[in-house]
Amino acid sequence: MSSSFISSAISSILPEKSEALVLGLGGGMMAEKLSADLDFDVDAVELDSRIAVIARQYFGLNDKVKVFVDDARHYMETTRKKYDLIFMDIQMPVMDGPSAVKFIREDMNIRIPVVAVSANDSARYIRKTLKEGFSDYIVKPYNEDQLMNVILRLLQHANIDKSSDLSASEDIITEKFADTEKLRSLFRGDNLATAEMLQKFLEIVPPYYNAAMDAFNKDDFKMLHTHIHKLKSSIAIVAKGRAV
Repeated sequence: MSSSFISSAISSILPEKSEALVLGLGGGMMAEKLSADLDFDVDAVELDSRIAVIARQYFGLNDKVKVFVDDARHYMETTRKKYDLIFMDIQMPVMDGPSAVKFIREDMNIRIPVVAVSANDSARYIRKTLKEGFSDYIVKPYNEDQLMNVILRLLQHANIDKSSDLSASEDIITEKFADTEKLRSLFRGDNLATAEMLQKFLEIVPPYYNAAMDAFNKDDFKMLHTHIHKLKSSIAIVAKGRAV
């Protein structure tokens, strides 16, 4: 699926003036993508002020990204802002990722998506991290497609509502991601053939998904790739927009 398609899908879900928080700026790629490509209002928290200077001078971090020189815990305790997504480098100084997400979930009672960012690609470590309270996990170095897919996956499952105090909304997202007319046109308006294909889609996708999750849990990445490819091909048939 192309980055432009994913970006369009994300933009169609996001409320206006969505806010993202990046805890641990690094080179600024994530903050830049969120700001420039997806039009988030982005705040970044970084303990070392020199990193922000380097990110702007050498990695093209735009001026719309606001950088706060602070540690994650202090910032979260004192900010009055309401965020829709949080990305956290889990090797932060002062407070590590597991401690930080526990603080966010338990002490602050924040239920919005929090994504762990780490160079550790061990499947066992990823599962452990997700069990600690993170909503998703992205491995460094990551590319644009990987980042976009994580964001899209979270937004499709999260009910974002800025009227609540740093918490997800109970409203149901009604944005449509399937396009049955596209499938119908492939069968030249034959409603019966279209219905049969949709029924087939509903039958084959759950087993592909379950097989993919089973492969992931067994650290069998070769089979995981195979099942994900099958899922992608099947979803492309009914996906709204253009899937590549």
